[in-house]
Amino acid sequence: MPNYSHSKIGCYESCPRKFKFNYIDRIKMPDSPEGIEAFLGKRAHETLEQLYKIQKMGKVMILKEVLALYKELWDKNFSKDVQIVREGFTAQNYYEAGIKQLTDYYERFKPFNQTYTLGLEMMIRFDLDDKGEYKINGFIDRLSHDGKGTFEIHDYKTGQSSYTQAQADASRQLALYQIFVEQQYPEAKEIVLIWHFLADNRDVESRRTKKQIKELKAELLTTIKEIEADDNFKPTESRLCDWCEFIDICPAKKHGIELEKKEKNEYLKDSGLVLVGKYAELYEAKEKAEAKVEAVEAEIDKLKEAIIAFAKKKDLSVVQ
Repeated sequence: MPNYSHSKIGCYESCPRKFKFNYIDRIKMPDSPEGIEAFLGKRAHETLEQLYKIQKMGKVMILKEVLALYKELWDKNFSKDVQIVREGFTAQNYYEAGIKQLTDYYERFKPFNQTYTLGLEMMIRFDLDDKGEYKINGFIDRLSHDGKGTFEIHDYKTGQSSYTQAQADASRQLALYQIFVEQQYPEAKEIVLIWHFLADNRDVESRRTKKQIKELKAELLTTIKEIEADDNFKPTESRLCDWCEFIDICPAKKHGIELEKKEKNEYLKDSGLVLVGKYAELYEAKEKAEAKVEAVEAEIDKLKEAIIAFAKKKDLSVVQ
């Protein structure tokens, strides 16, 4: 029974060949160093998960305890392998950014009793189609309800940019999770999708109609059938290629990578480069020849017009 996810389908949409490497060939490439942004995101998620887990048991952590937990998780998991790419920034800068994000969130939502928590970091699996032929997997950061029929799907974001309302309304991931809530909690009268953008200290909400959810299902099933019918998985080149773990083996990129690794004398002897060079030379000659033909044809057309004009002026039916 085929299993899909938001990220799996998104992978195919961005590059079918990467999808093949990842999910069909199951090629395991050496792990890339974890970026500091992802590291910060994990620690914030873990801290908030624990905050709500304890609150669900009837105890509200004070801010000092929350920040102490965050520090403990940071120190326990941090290593020199965590990669910081942004010039002029240190791990301490990111650590302090996390402190501010958690503090702002805490002050805004304490004592965290706005809704009842149903699940934290929930791993979910549900049917995409009525027959149950296709399953969707996913994770919900926090699922809650207000006791009056409204269910909320919460997602925490620690990045530096937040959604506009239009971007939230077009986002697919939480809308997919709404299907799970509809299937598991038929008593839900309303489902609200909520993104918490911690760096901006703001939330964005979105609601999807039954019609929109139906259209989403149909759209995804069409993409899935396209995936299953694909026997080529042609690579799609984009700016994302520079961050792809499969760039060294990608048919669209690997020859260029090989050339970059060669010394100058080896580079010039590369058989692929020789073939492409010859091709380019002949193609250029062909283009020049075609340009000459086009120029001659243009002159012929001008002469035709001149002859017709001459014949009309002289009242001739034939010009010898």
